[in-house]
Amino acid sequence: RLMALPAAFLALSFLLAGCGGDEDGDDTAEDPGSAAVATERPDREPTGVACEYPEDAVPAAKAVEPPPTDATVSGEVAVVLETTVGTFNATLDADTTPCTVNSFVSLADQNYFNGTGCHRMTTDGIFVLQCGDPTETGSGGPGYTFADEVAGTETYAPGTPATATRGPDTNGSQSLIP
Repeated sequence: RLMALPAAFLALSFLLAGCGGDEDGDDTAEDPGSAAVATERPDREPTGVACEYPEDAVPAAKAVEPPPTDATVSGEVAVVLETTVGTFNATLDADTTPCTVNSFVSLADQNYFNGTGCHRMTTDGIFVLQCGDPTETGSGGPGYTFADEVAGTETYAPGTPATATRGPDTNGSQSLIP
């Protein structure tokens, strides 16, 4: 299942997207690359937006602290995803998805994504690069989840990043780029 974000994502917002599985793995590339993420946002003041990051039943794949429960980012947040197969520049929309962007920025600030392989690149039916799981299995996450901030009826343009989930309100660290 692929749910999408508002078009504010070429001024993007790393958000909710559920992702149908590759049960047999036949359409997964041998080496979709590894990734590191950097954000450019020097000011980190509480915004007054409350976020909840409850502990996930799936333990953290890599040691990380949960993000602040008072979002510390607003407006547009520049992001650079550096992979062995190319560099992607994006702008996250923290006004549309404050808790999602707050989590993503927190993980990037803690180097959670650095050295993490992109574990999935599908070319059968849908075209998606999926990254953000330090176990590189597609089942790892940061040890916490957060609620969906979009309706799930949005659509994606190619190159529009989104958060991969296991279902409603199971957002974590994984993202995909169609």
